[in-house]
Amino acid sequence: LLVVILSTIYKDRYQKPIYYGLLLFLLMNTHILLLGFIGGLILIDIYEFIKNKDNRKSIIKSMSFVIIGIIMLIVQFSSTINSTGKTIHFEYLKNISLQTKQLLIKSINLNFLYILTLVTIISYIIYLIYKKEFKNLIILSCGLLFQILFATMVYNSINASSLIYINILFVLIQSNKIDKFITTITIIIFASTLYTT
Repeated sequence: LLVVILSTIYKDRYQKPIYYGLLLFLLMNTHILLLGFIGGLILIDIYEFIKNKDNRKSIIKSMSFVIIGIIMLIVQFSSTINSTGKTIHFEYLKNISLQTKQLLIKSINLNFLYILTLVTIISYIIYLIYKKEFKNLIILSCGLLFQILFATMVYNSINASSLIYINILFVLIQSNKIDKFITTITIIIFASTLYTT
């Protein structure tokens, strides 16, 4: 719900910096796997801050919420990481290629929806490049890569990156260059794969 609301006001984020910042703050405290997606949004804002002087005050206002959110995340992590027993293992990163291969084999052999999800993600990335939607590509890539890396380092399983579809949903809703038919088909595909991800 927060991602859908964010996508509807995203084009007016510099006219509504308080709402935009508050939504980023709420998303940061919804699920850790969304941090890459939020990081992509922040990268775009940093670029806009450097490029366009007119938006600087609005960006500072919205980023103040992000800074508060980061502080809250640090406090939460410091108090919960010991109680959950989950730690980050950088050595697990060497297993990414093996896990990707296993996921592909599993997709082909066991579940059509897995391979459909992978094909949709790859096709969508190619489509963004074709449409020259580079900002949206950065947002999507940051969200996708963070989820894969985090899932690998914590759960030692690339298949634990379960919120990828939310990144795509955001880009689909707020992009002008993407056809509504493609938007609808992609959302239906991801809705059908939610129970497998």
